[in-house]
Amino acid sequence: NEFADGSLTAGRLPRGGPSGKAPLICAVRAKQPNMRNVVHAWLDRFANDQPLALAELISLVLAVADVPSPPDLQREDVADQDPVEIVQEVVAKVALEASEKGADFTQHWMVSRERGAVRVRENYPLLWREMA
Repeated sequence: NEFADGSLTAGRLPRGGPSGKAPLICAVRAKQPNMRNVVHAWLDRFANDQPLALAELISLVLAVADVPSPPDLQREDVADQDPVEIVQEVVAKVALEASEKGADFTQHWMVSRERGAVRVRENYPLLWREMA
């Protein structure tokens, strides 16, 4: 496992905001992150280990989308796959979980009024602008 919590999976913190120890998730929760440094660090991780970096990026998107019970993505889940295959597999896992347990996809961190959402709304677009 890649991070201190043993996975790249997101969820919710008890006091608001997406949970997870992955650096990108921590950055969107942070009060005033240096997005340039965050993105450069991710690009370094991408250069050294593309599957791990892609799993982290997909986990970030799932966290911000507030997907209920997101799949636990690891390096092996994305290695040697085309992006279309990765997306199809993730969507299939999320859909299966939702059909088995029920899920509410109506709220996500970009529109949420919950505690922690303001930082996500501010930092998530900054992260993508810096990556571009």
